[in-house]
Amino acid sequence: MRPEWHQGPPSEGPRLRSRAMRRDGPRAAMKGRDGKEQCEWARLERHFRYHGMLVDRFRSAGPALVLDMVRSGRNERGQALSAFEQEALVERYCEIFGRWPPG
Repeated sequence: MRPEWHQGPPSEGPRLRSRAMRRDGPRAAMKGRDGKEQCEWARLERHFRYHGMLVDRFRSAGPALVLDMVRSGRNERGQALSAFEQEALVERYCEIFGRWPPG
């Protein structure tokens, strides 16, 4: 399979695509891969799916609410943060302020 270059949107620039990926989607291009490589791609897919859920959890929280939740250890409903919410809040804090939350 010979890959071809395709111009993506201006923000992405050119990208490499194989014929199988264009025809059958990204999963079809994995059929010829060995088991170890397939496992690694599956692990990465799970990681990015989880990260997407983290980012989505506090997407609408503004700077004031994020600071309040970090200081209090409570979510927007006043409940103690779950482990997942703590991770998500760190992601949102970094997204807004560009650094790790204090302490």
